[in-house]
Amino acid sequence: MTSANIVNSQQDKLLQVYREYQALLQKSDCLETENLHLKEQVLEKDEELACLKSFVRHFKGDIQSLEVQQLRGALEARDGEIEELKKKLAASEEACQVAAEELKL
Repeated sequence: MTSANIVNSQQDKLLQVYREYQALLQKSDCLETENLHLKEQVLEKDEELACLKSFVRHFKGDIQSLEVQQLRGALEARDGEIEELKKKLAASEEACQVAAEELKL
């Protein structure tokens, strides 16, 4: 192999690695954006949950009316939604960390 062929081969490899780097960088940016969105959703759901808990606490001593039971059901559903969002956020953050580690390589 001539030195020109070696240089061309190395340039091709460098270009390929650069393209992979750009793809990982873009993926990392997308994951960071998704993380921010998920964090905002978790905060919103936490606020809704706090309001519902406060409202349910207000009626806690009262007779169990259908409305209070429905509110408690909504509260439990929100708890489930928040947990799912937290799981998605954790998975997204982990994917972001993996992408960041791949960028370092």
